[in-house]
Amino acid sequence: MTDTRLLTSDRPVPEHPRNLAAMLNANVNRFGDRPMYQEVRGDQYRPLTWREFGRDVAALQQSLRRLGLQPGDRVAILSPNRQEMLEMELAVMAAGAVAVPIFAFYPPAQADALVAFCEPTAVVVADRDQYRKLENPDRYRFIVRFDEFNEPAGKNVVTFAELLRAATSSPIADEQVPTDTVCLMMYTSGTMGKPKCVQLTHGNILSQQAAMRLLWEVTENDRFLSYLPWHHSFGGIYEKYAALYNGAVLSLEHGRGKDIELLIENWRRVRPTVFFSVPRIYQQIATQVMQHPELEPVIFHDELRFIFTAAAPLPKALSDMFEQRRIQVWEGWGLTETSPCCTVTDPALPRQPGVVGKPIPGVSLKLGDDGEIFVKGPNVMK
Repeated sequence: MTDTRLLTSDRPVPEHPRNLAAMLNANVNRFGDRPMYQEVRGDQYRPLTWREFGRDVAALQQSLRRLGLQPGDRVAILSPNRQEMLEMELAVMAAGAVAVPIFAFYPPAQADALVAFCEPTAVVVADRDQYRKLENPDRYRFIVRFDEFNEPAGKNVVTFAELLRAATSSPIADEQVPTDTVCLMMYTSGTMGKPKCVQLTHGNILSQQAAMRLLWEVTENDRFLSYLPWHHSFGGIYEKYAALYNGAVLSLEHGRGKDIELLIENWRRVRPTVFFSVPRIYQQIATQVMQHPELEPVIFHDELRFIFTAAAPLPKALSDMFEQRRIQVWEGWGLTETSPCCTVTDPALPRQPGVVGKPIPGVSLKLGDDGEIFVKGPNVMK
């Protein structure tokens, strides 16, 4: 008898790289001098190519190992989204260690408590403000800082630039990292109480993107405009690795979604082909378009293919705004513990508010007698 409480995708997860370093090496070889990331420096976007990114990650990987970083060691990262954070996170993972991104805008006591809880070997800080959140920085084997600052510091502090200079030219090493190795410890949002630290593997992250490749077509020709914070699973796993896995260009929205006028100016510069956001930002965009009709061709330009929404129900009026202009609307549901996506809607079907689709390939869902949702699949945390 069929269990009506069980919902399973009829498509398995396709083959994918064994670890993130293998994925990066393949993309460096395939895309070379194509841009893969850009952020505003000065007053304009400065692109970083795949070849440059691969060189930096390999250099950091070598330097971290020389500093004593071992497979399985944890590295806490206190930084807003920026190029150095992206490169450091991937270098830590490629070395078989574990990156632990922590929200850069937590107050000092909370940030220090979360750093201490994950028991890191090393800590990475963006600037003086992040460094000062560490109550006892001498307890860590080493600390890496992105920016120069005149803070009195111990012998365990090195700069990001020093790590890049200290390395020789070579590809990213990836042979010794099994697929089931934990590479990311990510704190939950804390909406259900104290944040919990979730352990995710290379296979968790890569299986997610391999599954989504069967459902959508994201390529090296796509452009992401990204404001979602990388300490959180929606931006730090789902969106970021959708771009990295498929070779698309990830453009940092340096207003962090806090300034709608700046976001729209960055939208004008980047002309994103896909956009990932929570409903609140879509509402702000809609309001701007209604108040300033001249923004209509800026936002709904002819290369914008789809938007993705999650974290809260998207009001029908907002999805209609995009669908009426033949821009697909995808909606998903998931958890940090599931890397994060479990279900997505099919944009070929009429969207129903409150419906978050069916399981992605490889994932099964089951409803318990008490209404609890059970998830099984390669995306489920270690």
